Amino acid sequence: MNPGTLIIANSGATLGIAKILGIKCCANDGIAAILNISKDICATYLAHSINMKTTYLREVVATGNGQPNLNTNLIGGFKIPIPPTIKEQEAISKVLNDIDALIETLEKLIAKNNYLKQGAMNELLTGKKRLSDLAGSGKLKNSAILLKWKKDG
Repeated sequence: MNPGTLIIANSGATLGIAKILGIKCCANDGIAAILNISKDICATYLAHSINMKTTYLREVVATGNGQPNLNTNLIGGFKIPIPPTIKEQEAISKVLNDIDALIETLEKLIAKNNYLKQGAMNELLTGKKRLSDLAGSGKLKNSAILLKWKKDG
């Protein structure tokens, strides 16, 4: 499969998740490729539309008891509303891609702050550092306000 190919996981933990390939690759039978997409259709728009319906695909469309799966008939019969112009599809896709990028950035920031918090907890709760040691460093501006608020509240 070539870069730009729209794929959808048709079984397993990622069932119903659609992605656009960024590299040339081959895949096993747990992946279905959506091929021959009309030039009037934005593949990224289709991927976002499919991903919006992942829960529906998993709980309603997928067949099988132990290991639900999507076959090509089920995938082919899935209806997706398409805006009339590719420009509108691309604009919608760009907004959603931008939101995804923002979410990813925020998740990284949250992970970094959790890491810093764990370090602070280790230092403060084991007695390696004291709040009085940090008071003059300017590192406690927001923390001091929070601690005062909790004390007064």
